Amino acid sequence: VNNYNGVINGIRSFVTTGAGNLNILNEAAATSTFAVTSAGNVTTVGGTVTVTADTSPASLTKLTILGVTVGGVGAEFVLDETGDGTAILDLDAASAEQTITGNINGVGAGEGHLKLQAGGDGNVITGAIGNDKSIRLLDVDVNSTFSSTVAATTIDSEATSTFSGDVTATSVTVNGSSKVVTLNGDITATTITIDTASVDANGDITSNVVLANAAGDLLVSGTADQTLTGTITATNGEGSLIVTN
Repeated sequence: VNNYNGVINGIRSFVTTGAGNLNILNEAAATSTFAVTSAGNVTTVGGTVTVTADTSPASLTKLTILGVTVGGVGAEFVLDETGDGTAILDLDAASAEQTITGNINGVGAGEGHLKLQAGGDGNVITGAIGNDKSIRLLDVDVNSTFSSTVAATTIDSEATSTFSGDVTATSVTVNGSSKVVTLNGDITATTITIDTASVDANGDITSNVVLANAAGDLLVSGTADQTLTGTITATNGEGSLIVTN
């Protein structure tokens, strides 16, 4: 799907039984937003779905998927920000849990924005994120489950979420009143900032941690030995560190 005139495009669905590829491309030298919305499922078995930004920093290319079934066995989702534009994969099913099967990567390290905002029962990501090349931003706005490893420059979570595998990032921010982010693997980052949410860590933490709100807490609750490497600081004496291991 190519942008030739700057309009917003839509597709009903993209379904293949084999390794079909879907490419979302912005117009060359574009300075506008090119958004494609799929009202139905986007599935491929062993194929690749690519969202490619243009070279202009003012351009944005986005694929929004409203269907509840995304990807397939061996599927790959690739976010290409080789130029200075922005590439976004937006998962936004309105009324039911949305499941994506397949890995999500940048073309180069730190490329692409994955936005999770399904309005039903949230998102389930069964593949890895950034297992080949990390993405730039993981934006979690709804309850989400990550079944494999995650690597992103920035992770911003404002919802209850569970990370089953190891997490690698530069900056992690956890926010949202009464929201809980559960880390069942190890996490390696530069800074983890905990605002009004809770982080339940069951693995090792290699990162500085900032407790930025009285309502936020870091719970260290693994059943095996855990190692915390880094400093834990509180903004104006706020937040809690709870160790139950």
